[in-house]
Parts: sequence; C-alpha cells; structure tokens
Amino acid sequence: MSASKIIGIVGGMGPLAGKVFFEKICSQINARKDSDYPDMIMTSFSSTPDRTAFIMGENAEDPKTKIKRAIDILVFGGADLITMPCNTADCFYDALSSYSPVPMLSIIRETVKKAYESGAKRLGIMATDGTIKSGEYQRICAEYGISSETPAKELQASLVNNIYLNLKAGIVPENAIKDISEKMLAKCDHIAFACTELSLIHKSNWSIGELIIDSSDALAEAALRKCKVIIN
Repeated sequence: MSASKIIGIVGGMGPLAGKVFFEKICSQINARKDSDYPDMIMTSFSSTPDRTAFIMGENAEDPKTKIKRAIDILVFGGADLITMPCNTADCFYDALSSYSPVPMLSIIRETVKKAYESGAKRLGIMATDGTIKSGEYQRICAEYGISSETPAKELQASLVNNIYLNLKAGIVPENAIKDISEKMLAKCDHIAFACTELSLIHKSNWSIGELIIDSSDALAEAALRKCKVIIN
C-alpha cells in the first residue's frame, strides 16, 4: 500500500461535491494497481443542515452536530486524517478540529496557500453568502499578505442561484460561471472556486483556467501530501 494513513472524507455537503472530491484524489495519483491508491472512508450525510442558512441566521439548526457524527464514524473506521470538502462548513473549522481526535485539514487554508504559491496578489472569492459573511477567506488571505475581493451584489446573487438551483441539482451552468469568473478577473489576478459545487464545472478548456484555484483540488493535493502519496 502506498500510504500509511487512511483519509476520512466528510461528504454530503453536497453529495455531488463529495463525489467529485473523491474522484479528484484518485485522478491525481499515478496508480497502476489498486494498492497504489490511499485507503479512504467517506460519509455522505446529505441531511446536514444548510451551513449558509445557519451562518446567516435563517436556520437555528446547527450543522456541526451532524458533522461531528460524521467525524466520529470516520475515526471509528480508522481514519488518520479528516478532510471536509465544503468551504462553508470549514468556517466552523476551529470547533470541529478541536473536536476531532485526529488531524483535520482546512479547505480554506489549503486554497489560500495554493493561491499564494501560484503568485496571487489579489484573490477573488467565489463562494456562498455564508462563507463570505464568515470572513474566513478574507482573514486567511490577510495572513498570507493577499488582498481579497468578493463579487458585487448582483454578481453574488447570480453565483448563489447557480450553486443552489443548478449545481446542487446536477446541472452544470458552465457559461454562466465562466461569465462570473471573467468579471471577477477584471478586479483580481486569481480566483478561488471557494465552493466545492463549483468543482463540477469543466474548465479545462477555459483560457482563464490557470488563474482559477479550485478548492477541491487544493484539499485533495494537501491530503495526498499529508499521506505521502506521490501526485502526478
């Protein structure tokens, strides 16, 4: 087996984003046989209360309760490392990482770190309202000396509608997201796809693709490094 650690994945937020994250881990490995891949365990509690609704005060049901249950299951199953491919849930990172008896990666921190390593000076944050309101991306960008930019009100509304009405339903509005990305790049030198639903977008043929930091990619790469798996 190529890895000594088992990766635990807190999925279900949303289910398609969790699936894409699992695939991203697999696709980044130059595997020739089953045992070249790391061992992974994934939960998918799609019943986890909406993270943005909780942060915005629209729903009093705390999503951390269900996330902690997922962590318990993963640790009981032998996970040595916890990953959580949901940027909005990562706004509760301090409480969740303190709860977890094994190390837990922060998708927000790993995304900003990758942006920094890519030479970002001003990073556009394409995320849910909850993630933006939490200020976590802005705070960690400041730690790295990176300026941050969030979409204007109308652009943010369009982005959120595409996340909740299209991407979570499995509809991939590539042109709409590309248009929002290009408008953001008028103010920034790089963009963070700071919602894992955005990882469903097929952007390999975009001319601006190299300026986009996909948070799912950043988390997958960090998890593999932590497990000492060789990345393609």
